Amino acid sequence: MQDIRVAAVASLSRIGEIQTNLENIRQWSAKAKEQGAELVVFPELSVTGFWLHRDAHRYAQPVPGPATDTLVQIASEMGVLLVAGISEECQGRYYNAHVLVSPSGILGTYRKTHINPYESPYYYEGNSLSVFDIGKARVGISICNDNLYPENLAVLALKGAEILLMPFAYGGSNHNLWLASSACAAYRTRGLDLGCFVVAVNNAGPVPTPDGETNRYPGGAFVSDPEGEIVARTQGMGPGEKMLVADLRAKALHDRRSVPHFTLRLRRPELYGRVSELL
Repeated sequence: MQDIRVAAVASLSRIGEIQTNLENIRQWSAKAKEQGAELVVFPELSVTGFWLHRDAHRYAQPVPGPATDTLVQIASEMGVLLVAGISEECQGRYYNAHVLVSPSGILGTYRKTHINPYESPYYYEGNSLSVFDIGKARVGISICNDNLYPENLAVLALKGAEILLMPFAYGGSNHNLWLASSACAAYRTRGLDLGCFVVAVNNAGPVPTPDGETNRYPGGAFVSDPEGEIVARTQGMGPGEKMLVADLRAKALHDRRSVPHFTLRLRRPELYGRVSELL
């Protein structure tokens, strides 16, 4: 790994307003670039909007497709890497996906692997845990509920991930309460266990839905280091779009992984067979 500057944008993602959302991604990417960011991370379903409804699939997009073409164009204009969420349609199936794009094209797609009961009527599960080489680092993507499964993230680390990108859509209205929540503590713990940086970013709200309801998100983002310590977090009470920019230092990763008692090195997989058994 080399030092890399990242931005995490807690953006407001309007349901079905894909061009508006893409323009918002463009504007925030420009702000991130102005602050020297090389990798810009957006929340879960940030391109298409988060809506668990039978009509939501009319907004789904193929990958590659027009929406990802625009993301690549934005990445090219800004000279950055972008990571954004999209409702993906593929051969009549729908996935909660995140795409990683560079100025030259799509570097990878990750489909959410752990679909909770609220989402299962609308999305299929992904079946791949991939790590993507972005030049200065290797990154793994894990969406929302995925981040509560230690095995999921351990596989990414064992495949070489140095940065874990954790986009999600967590409901509520209290920004500071979310940052202090047990979910955030779990995300940081994954980074500590695995000796990885964590970049976590939530949707911002409120977001009106086409059926007259409102999705409320507290927004916010944080970055934690391989020791599990928060090194940057968005500030301010209440919801609303926010961005943080942080430097991920290669030395911090090296120092964490060099200690004799580094947990990932001392694993005993021969004892863990039950983990992979069907229950």
